[in-house]
Amino acid sequence: MNQESILNKIRTLRHKNGYSQEYMAIKLKIRQSDYNKLENGKTELTINKIVAIAKILEIESKILIA
Repeated sequence: MNQESILNKIRTLRHKNGYSQEYMAIKLKIRQSDYNKLENGKTELTINKIVAIAKILEIESKILIA
């Protein structure tokens, strides 16, 4: 699965849960602007970030990379 597809899933699930980028950033302990860069593909999406984001979204990380 490519990064763009993973990011689209993250964005979709974030919206579905009613979470803002600011909320996600707080949970990840990063700045909102850094989360925005991450979600828009301007920062590398590491496996550690995928796992952390999946935990916030209350899903298994394999759902994002499948």
